Amino acid sequence: MAPEPALHVATEPPLPTVTELFNHLREHQKELERIRQNYIFVVDEEEQDTVKSGGYRTRETNTYEIRYSGPWQVRTLVARDGKPLPPEDLKKNKEESDKLMHLAQQSMTRLASDPMAQGSSLNISDFLADDEFHNMRREEYQGHRVLVFDFVPRADFQPSTAHEKFIKNLGGTIWVDESAVQLVRLEAHLLNNVSYGGFLASIKKGKILVMEQRKVNNEIWLPSFEEFHLDARAFLSGKHVNLVDHFRDYRRFRVESAFKPLEEGDPIPGEMPQSQPTPSSGTPR
Repeated sequence: MAPEPALHVATEPPLPTVTELFNHLREHQKELERIRQNYIFVVDEEEQDTVKSGGYRTRETNTYEIRYSGPWQVRTLVARDGKPLPPEDLKKNKEESDKLMHLAQQSMTRLASDPMAQGSSLNISDFLADDEFHNMRREEYQGHRVLVFDFVPRADFQPSTAHEKFIKNLGGTIWVDESAVQLVRLEAHLLNNVSYGGFLASIKKGKILVMEQRKVNNEIWLPSFEEFHLDARAFLSGKHVNLVDHFRDYRRFRVESAFKPLEEGDPIPGEMPQSQPTPSSGTPR
């Protein structure tokens, strides 16, 4: 009797070394966050309420124009629920944003230590620096094969800033594009209930943060989506907050050029102007 033909079994390549992978991932993420400072972009932020049947409904959507001064992020409110702000409100918001830009340029240490302050932001690189990762596996995510890791704060991690104290209470999961060595999604949850000021305020454990990145203009990975969920109790009253940010309209500017704020009569970011100049070196696109 003739032998049966051998079956071809598809095998995946061996999993990469965790240490080497995360060394590259941390380097890439820090570089991306540095490069992002050269971009202006738009965020549509949905403020959501809980509903009795479960889930959330959007109460209000605010549109912000985002710019950077060094590591400091400054938001300018330009529209609400898809409608441009009145000229007088837009002018006032721009003036306030310009003041914040000036403070940021002076390297205000207050912004550096307060993650809730206007201009400061929690970055993915903070998690990559302060956590340990385990349970590596391959999964399918949005039609692509990715590496997935679970994370918890490092046992030897001693927080010294407000950002780090926040991360010290979080665990979660990350998804990494293996070929690009870029982080595409992070989910974080509180490991325990967190109290502030004794028993006067507390936040319940559970999912609290989602961050996603995608490749923009086929050249750089940048934030595309964030969600912040807060289930808190303060002074015996409950508070549920859900903020959902959608990032869009990334435009790169020359680093040496002064940023020109949105002027009255300019199209709201995301709208098409009457005519567009042909992009050239050093101009926005």
